[in-house]
Amino acid sequence: MIDLHRSFRAAACGLALVLSFATVARAQLQPALPGTPQFAQHIAGLDINVFTLDGQKHSGVFTINGESLVSADQTKVIAFDQIRRVEKNSYRMRLHSLIGLGVGAGIGFASMAGCEDFTGQAGQRGTSCGTAFVLTTAVAGTGAALGSAVGGILNHHYEPSDLIFERPGGSRRTIAFMPMLSPIKKGIAFTLRWR
Repeated sequence: MIDLHRSFRAAACGLALVLSFATVARAQLQPALPGTPQFAQHIAGLDINVFTLDGQKHSGVFTINGESLVSADQTKVIAFDQIRRVEKNSYRMRLHSLIGLGVGAGIGFASMAGCEDFTGQAGQRGTSCGTAFVLTTAVAGTGAALGSAVGGILNHHYEPSDLIFERPGGSRRTIAFMPMLSPIKKGIAFTLRWR
């Protein structure tokens, strides 16, 4: 028999270890100032996120025009002095969610292949198709959630390489997960820090 409490604890500790290794010091990309040729090379043809000082987020492909960024469709013009942060748009969470959804749905549909709506031999009832459909939906949703979690971990891990520019003195958030494995306490310590 499977001890769910022990396996959940092991999975939580494993996740904490993965997340803590993802927070190990990484090499920072040398930020390029807006308006410089280096900055133009970094954003050329890329789908980027531009965060402004007023807290708005603008996504898309941008080009440099004088002292501002202009979106490819010419609808957004953002002055360089209003830019707080520029980063690559990686779509990792969306991509990994779709991968997880596809794998989960495939596993779920494979489990539906043996469903029965009628009783089997000797009066034993097989898995009904309704139950198999609910199982398929649950497995697909779990796959999407796990894929999203993997995408989030990868976003956190690759954040320094996705950063193109960040204005000095801006606020930063740091999230850390650490396993607690003392004789008295077992679990995950979670810290969130704003700078």
